[in-house]
Amino acid sequence: MTAFAGDGVWLDVAGADHLHGGIRPLLADMMRRLRQAGLAVRYAVAPTCGAAWALARYGRTGRNILVSSGSKRGITSSPKNRTGSPTNSTKLIGAALAGLPIAALRVDSALCTAMHMAGLRVIGDIIGMLRAPLAARFSTTLIERLDAALGHINESFTPIAPLKPLITVQNFAEPVAAPDDIKAVIKHLATDIATLLETEGMAARRLRLGWQLLDGGNGVKDVHLSRPSRDIVAFHRLLAEANESINPEFGLESAWMEAHGCTLQAPVAIGFDDGILPAQQHADLVDRLVAKLGYGAVLHMKSRACWQPEAAQYMALPDVESPGFTNTAQGGAAQLGVAQVPGAQLGTAQLDAAQVSTAQVSGAQLGAAQLGAAQTLDIVQTTETTETTEITETIAPRPVRLLAHPHPLSVTALLPDHPPAQFVWQKHTHKICQATGPERIAPQWWVANSGTKTRDYFRLQDDRGARFWVYREGLPERGEDTRWFLHGFFA
Repeated sequence: MTAFAGDGVWLDVAGADHLHGGIRPLLADMMRRLRQAGLAVRYAVAPTCGAAWALARYGRTGRNILVSSGSKRGITSSPKNRTGSPTNSTKLIGAALAGLPIAALRVDSALCTAMHMAGLRVIGDIIGMLRAPLAARFSTTLIERLDAALGHINESFTPIAPLKPLITVQNFAEPVAAPDDIKAVIKHLATDIATLLETEGMAARRLRLGWQLLDGGNGVKDVHLSRPSRDIVAFHRLLAEANESINPEFGLESAWMEAHGCTLQAPVAIGFDDGILPAQQHADLVDRLVAKLGYGAVLHMKSRACWQPEAAQYMALPDVESPGFTNTAQGGAAQLGVAQVPGAQLGTAQLDAAQVSTAQVSGAQLGAAQLGAAQTLDIVQTTETTETTEITETIAPRPVRLLAHPHPLSVTALLPDHPPAQFVWQKHTHKICQATGPERIAPQWWVANSGTKTRDYFRLQDDRGARFWVYREGLPERGEDTRWFLHGFFA
């Protein structure tokens, strides 16, 4: 995997897709994990880096699947055979890229403008042209990019090497089995790793305590941190009950502690009268809850830039350095949620926080693709769904409680486009004495299923003072069939 300009990543999946049953199951699993993390991406798979880059950014959703007609289970030949003549893969790539704009070849805007003025607007206009006149009039960069995308020139990338964790090890001359001795060992390892982090000028996002038993068995325990830290006192507090996870049996032969997700951290100067910062207080609270309940059991609400009410927020792992959490922490009212089952694992728990921040994948929608010996998966960021938005005074009020699934209503209205005069919900009739609306919310047409209708939301108050948020699905002025639903409650 490597990152590049434009907020995206390349993944070399050649030879690894069979571990997941093929490219499609691999990408389906990736799509599920990214959606659970609140992310949406565009991607493409092709035998060349250039083709994957072009299809991920400029290809049509659902049309970035390249499969050779003679391939079986996604295995194809390389773009060129030994004689240098184009193979089916090369023709397939050329056909897929033919309708894309020149900018899909990773050339600058000035070159794209010059080619547009010459009447060359899509890649298909230049695929069959002679290379020498194109290089003479425009540049050799254009020819290199085109040949790289078609597979005539080998192109590779330098992968991102995973950071090696910092580690401290303690071996014992005699087996250690007493609970107090194991506690002392853990405390000593926590002190050593904190000192090592301070010496290196680093801070860790995850600590891993490992041990090896006298009979050859071993075990590990992870401690996740909501923000990078090297605080010795915090390490001791979070690992105070770690010995309960160790069954020494005949004793421990050795123990070690690793610091993962390390990042540079400069010393912070705090005045004597400043005390503990609110963000630090919330970070300590989150770390203690995670250490007690398990990773994935502590969640918080996070905003998503989407006007659909049911998709405007999602549950995410607490990260006090991410937008939406730091602000609330400074205000002293961070929103945390604890899962019903302690230790429940999120799908995002399988994605290391450092990997997500490195990939920077977010945006439109996942597709799928597969191709041969040099498969390259290109994931690209757009600016669609991960940016948090501030609620302004111009936005209509939202209910304090939103139903997970809208409930159908039986509604009586004076006219088809009027608000309800009364409705029946759960066998109770509610007579409306006040109504405000409509607030029209259209579906996201680029991702919505066929037949999804526009909604008109109304804020209603019945004769008992209860306030409801209901909507009408379908527009009467268009002659559409309408249905009414209850979506939430106001205070």
